[in-house]
Amino acid sequence: MSSEIMASAQTLMDNEILTFAQGTSGSVIKDEWKYLYRAAANNDIALPSVFNLIEKQGYGNVAVFYSQDEVAIHIKELFEEGCKERGIDIVAMETFDTGDTDFSAQMTNIVSSRPEFVFLSCVGDFTGIAVKQLRQYGYKGIAINKDDVVNAQVDIAGVDNCNYIVFTNPYITYNTIDDCDMKTMKEYLERYLDTYGKITTSDWPYRGWDSVMTLWEAAKAAGSNDSQAMQKAMTSVTFEGLGGTVDFTSGSHEGYSSFNAFIFLDGKKCFLMTGWKTEAMRNTFPKQGAISDK
Repeated sequence: MSSEIMASAQTLMDNEILTFAQGTSGSVIKDEWKYLYRAAANNDIALPSVFNLIEKQGYGNVAVFYSQDEVAIHIKELFEEGCKERGIDIVAMETFDTGDTDFSAQMTNIVSSRPEFVFLSCVGDFTGIAVKQLRQYGYKGIAINKDDVVNAQVDIAGVDNCNYIVFTNPYITYNTIDDCDMKTMKEYLERYLDTYGKITTSDWPYRGWDSVMTLWEAAKAAGSNDSQAMQKAMTSVTFEGLGGTVDFTSGSHEGYSSFNAFIFLDGKKCFLMTGWKTEAMRNTFPKQGAISDK
């Protein structure tokens, strides 16, 4: 995770060890850390897509709920800056300490502020807990999450409570292999099922796979397992990853440069593209600021 990367990366860089970040905070990739790369999501890159969706829907205010950890705080701060630039009013800003599970006071404040949508910046199972309590306290509108709401979190929140959650990400978790129509991902899921007897409910294995495949491609290009040789070969690395094309050839230390947008509806994660503002999609969404039966 991002906090572990921040704690260990300098030692790894001092010893010139090729390292692959699994955390999603944009702050972990630094120009001076030339041996650190990422073949996973970068929430900073996803945020412009999030604001594009917000502007197309015409939202003018938002409530924010975030956890007290490095990546969640970083994304919350970037989101706050983006709202200020675009004139989006933050009507409630609530947080919690990692380990807390009772968000009743925070959710009461969020719902009473009557936001047009809610932005969630939490990690792990806390996302599922937050979604469940947000709905329990009466909010029925759109929630935008900084990451995919993975199946493990859906199990905590409940399928119906996850309806109308929007997010941008390179990849999603699936209920069944048949739900997947991406060739590379489907092949991966089939191998995963053969190995573990079930498909993953988290995207962490996806991040690990794309990172190990990046390492493999770098080793092939370098003709060596030497860390310095592989680092020099990274600008030749490109391949089809689980969330699309992983490409380091520009010299960037980020393998993914664009993400897909999804909305959770009726137990499935559906592509959310140009149809976001169509009449049919508008009729599907709850009214802005909808709470309880009002």
